[in-house]
Amino acid sequence: MKIKQTLTFLLALWSSALLYAQNFTYQCGIDSIKKNGLHKIELHHDLLGQSAKDLHDIRVVDSLGKEVPYVLLSEPLLRTQANFVPYKINALTHYNQRHYRFFFFDNYTELTIENPNKDKINNLSLNLNNSDAYKYCAVEGSDDLRNWYSVSEYQELSLAYDNNYTNTYKCIYFPTNNYRYFRLVIGDRGQRPFKINGVGWFKNTLISGKLTPIKHRTTITQNEKEKISRIQLDFESALQMDRISFKVKAPRLYKRQATLFTNQTVTINHQLVKQKTPLYTFELNSAERLFFDLANVHAQSVWIEIENKDNPPLELDSISCYRLATYLIADLDTKMNYTLKCGASTIKIPEYDLMNFVTDVPQLMPKAYLQNLKRITNAPTVNAEPPKAFYEQNWFLWVCLGIGALVLVLFSNSLLKEMKREK
Repeated sequence: MKIKQTLTFLLALWSSALLYAQNFTYQCGIDSIKKNGLHKIELHHDLLGQSAKDLHDIRVVDSLGKEVPYVLLSEPLLRTQANFVPYKINALTHYNQRHYRFFFFDNYTELTIENPNKDKINNLSLNLNNSDAYKYCAVEGSDDLRNWYSVSEYQELSLAYDNNYTNTYKCIYFPTNNYRYFRLVIGDRGQRPFKINGVGWFKNTLISGKLTPIKHRTTITQNEKEKISRIQLDFESALQMDRISFKVKAPRLYKRQATLFTNQTVTINHQLVKQKTPLYTFELNSAERLFFDLANVHAQSVWIEIENKDNPPLELDSISCYRLATYLIADLDTKMNYTLKCGASTIKIPEYDLMNFVTDVPQLMPKAYLQNLKRITNAPTVNAEPPKAFYEQNWFLWVCLGIGALVLVLFSNSLLKEMKREK
């Protein structure tokens, strides 16, 4: 039995040493772990730009060097509104005073709605006028409008506003409940309140994922011979793009066909070459919405060709690109320090048990944050930090791996001999 325990320990040590030996190129620390349990960590542009397209090269390690399991989740795009169930607003009041229970709400808005059929719901969806204000809210439930109970104590309420429309939906998620009444308390933080046009819930669907703007450089050229406007978008690094939005200055009425292209690497005559590949075709129409949801667009550069025919080219005010927020979900401990590593080209996709215990609603989880991404350098420079101790050098890790392999072989032989004697 002792031999088996020793083998288990050595295998764990071997796995940890292999993780350290991987050729990661970037790393960053993880901050703001306030309590033990699952946390959501939003992955920023810099990290996504230096990671593989499917993010399989990301690893999280604790201060003991152990690999920490994680799950990756992305917020959903706006989906069908066919399952929207509207609710009647019983009361909507703005208070210029501190809330009696949520003392961090200096002034607040209180919204009460009725769930007449006592449906089991896990979200409330607000139809709000566009705003870039950042607030917090809490959800309470009651069956008699007198005794109120906590449903969701404290979560952020920020809007991914859309310049093509005057209003947007914002979903607030919470643990499934079937109270007859729900009360939403929004801390206004000394600001003007949101304009709330309606409230309801979406059955069997999610809506309005958080969209993050992507910085890019725009170059517009006109091909008068072919009557085509060519718009090139260059990003700082290769990123996933989930939505593109246009603002047209002139003319007032237009209807144009547009195609989005990228260069994809293909094999021709046993050689890898870059080939112009159309990904999406859409219509720019002055009578329709001017944002388009995309899928499987991962590139550092794309371009759009607009067919003008005999019309003057469109005068574009701006083009905006967005990606859906991507979260890393991990079970973290306040007593540990954690580091996220990426950029190991040969590492395989991890398989963790955690994926069986994480839901697809990360909004309810506490947040942790990534520090600035730093490149991992093995060779010291003139102004570098003091040389590493011998036990931190790569050669020492490989020596440990060799010794570990030798010990595994010796213990395996001993285990086989013991099993033969028992027989």
